[in-house]
Amino acid sequence: PISAYLRMGKANLAVEQFQTALRSRLDDVTANYNLGLIFLQTGEPAKAVHHLEKAHSVSPHDPAVLFVLVRSYFAAGRKEDGLKAALEVENNAESDASAFFMVGTLLLANQQFQQAAESLSQADKLAPHTPEILLSLAQADFRVGDSAKALETTEEFLGILSAASEEGSGVAAYLQSAEEILGGLEKQTPDSIQTRYMLAEVLFLENNYAGAIALLKNLGQEIDRTPDYWNLLGMSYAGLNQFPDAAQAVIKAVDLAPQRTELYFNLASIYQKAGDSPSAIKVLDRVIGEKDPSPEISFRSEEHTS
Repeated sequence: PISAYLRMGKANLAVEQFQTALRSRLDDVTANYNLGLIFLQTGEPAKAVHHLEKAHSVSPHDPAVLFVLVRSYFAAGRKEDGLKAALEVENNAESDASAFFMVGTLLLANQQFQQAAESLSQADKLAPHTPEILLSLAQADFRVGDSAKALETTEEFLGILSAASEEGSGVAAYLQSAEEILGGLEKQTPDSIQTRYMLAEVLFLENNYAGAIALLKNLGQEIDRTPDYWNLLGMSYAGLNQFPDAAQAVIKAVDLAPQRTELYFNLASIYQKAGDSPSAIKVLDRVIGEKDPSPEISFRSEEHTS
């Protein structure tokens, strides 16, 4: 495989192999494609374009050839050709969200922000609620100056990520990108409570509970009235094992939205983590038995004073 040759630093051997194939058949798509890929990866985009254009002329609807050709055009500084080829990828893609996503991220990387936003919007229509598409779209919207749409898309992204409760290096990279977008939006609109609240959500998802609490406690009275605020504050306290503060915050969330069963489960989890199983069971009984939803439960481990 080409990657093996490149890892061993023997790209020249692969080049010789494919050039030998071309001596017997100049229009060999596979040989031209692989030569284009090698030259692109070894920093010779002009040579890559030469071979990829040949491959494309023989196999005009091959998506792999065309996409690498787009990359090569941009690498060679041929922006207009790159945009034209990118449009061709999309025209051939029809309803393939991955094609629009790949083109969009490539355009984003090459600072073609308006075109990137258009491609990624189409990818989002074809594959809605896909985290990586939403995050890239938010980046593109931010770059073209559409702060409202960038904030809206980032909020949708965070909602999906929170619901999934996934972990791993990929999620960490997503969150880092979301934090960068929100940091940029905060600089543009420093008084936006929504932006700072979403930053606190990102910090919570990154397990930076102290940072989330610091942001939340400085958001002002307007957001203090929302159950989501108290729930996030409570779960952040729980992340630091500050269970009395955690329980009292989530109880305020329940008081404001007694119909939201997930708040009761969060409260029960706090009691359970604190070793107070009787209170946890009592909270769950109220949900399962549909009893009086008001969680008038004292925190057993430590008396809380507000």
